[in-house]
Amino acid sequence: MRSRTIRQRLGLASIVCVLVWALPGHVRAQPLVDLVTRVSPSVAFVIAKDQDGKPMSGGSAFVVAPGLLLTALHVVQEAYQLSVQLPAATPEPADVAGIDIGHDLALLRAGGLPGIRAPLALGDSNGVQLGQSIVVVGYPLSLPDHPDVTVTQGIVSALRQQAGMIQIDAAINPGNSGGPVVTGDGRVIGVVDASVRGAQAVNFAVPIDFARPLLQRASTLAALPLPLTSLREVTLGHAGRGIGPGTHEEREGAACVPPPPNAARLAEIRVKMAVQKPLHMLAWLSWDQGLPPEDPRKFGLIDDTVPQQLIQPLRVDAQPGVVCLNYLVYNSGGGGAQRTFDVTYTLVYRVFNVPSTISTPN
Repeated sequence: MRSRTIRQRLGLASIVCVLVWALPGHVRAQPLVDLVTRVSPSVAFVIAKDQDGKPMSGGSAFVVAPGLLLTALHVVQEAYQLSVQLPAATPEPADVAGIDIGHDLALLRAGGLPGIRAPLALGDSNGVQLGQSIVVVGYPLSLPDHPDVTVTQGIVSALRQQAGMIQIDAAINPGNSGGPVVTGDGRVIGVVDASVRGAQAVNFAVPIDFARPLLQRASTLAALPLPLTSLREVTLGHAGRGIGPGTHEEREGAACVPPPPNAARLAEIRVKMAVQKPLHMLAWLSWDQGLPPEDPRKFGLIDDTVPQQLIQPLRVDAQPGVVCLNYLVYNSGGGGAQRTFDVTYTLVYRVFNVPSTISTPN
């Protein structure tokens, strides 16, 4: 499992995995054109494929050594097959040579690429400065049969040292993940990783220094079996007897469960509820214990008025963290025999089948 999720490291409620040298007004555009001309030939489109070899999703990667590319781990973690395609080149099969779960990094090996493009120069992410001009090169929203390299520019908008992330302000979209964040001199200082859902231009990159242990072991690494993840279920529930014998009484509470070891993401939620009348029950999930049902950060809200056969699984795509069940039970009728109530959530996680290639600090 990642040593700390981005949400936990940054203290933010909700992020989505997707994913910059803002030119000062007095700088001409030509230096940016020259920079992109040097960098973009070494930035590849990554295609993750299913069991039948059909494209599932796309991302970005960049050449770091002959035949080796660096990308974000979430780009490739569910793929059964992989290919990489450089500009003006044909797609090449690729393997995952190494992973760093704690920093969401993956090293890819493509046998058909040695010598085809120059590796990008790596910078020193410890020397990154607030307000520094940067550029991002990648393949947002590209089609598998016609990938188009895209460039965005901006600045380093925050240095999240405690979280181990570089915050950037470029406009990004799904498919940018795994692409390089490059300074004006053409050196990579980060790998595009994530953005905050609902925020404007609050995006994050993994500092390039975190990738060095993977690169140092590259020559000793064998291909990892795909897919890198599989599904695992965790249940979270509460059952009890009714409230009474008085009327209009209520009970509330919460229970929390951590994600399983090596969890990659929370992928799906299923729920069952059984309540004997005249009891009523309301239940919901949250990342923080005790959130009220009207809080926008809650998810998976359900009550006893919904017939069980109509309850559909909730598809989610969230970084793994502690999930809390919150519930409210109340009696709207008279006294008499106590009634029972029961709610059970099944949390379906994507979990890594293999550990990190290297050990990472917590």
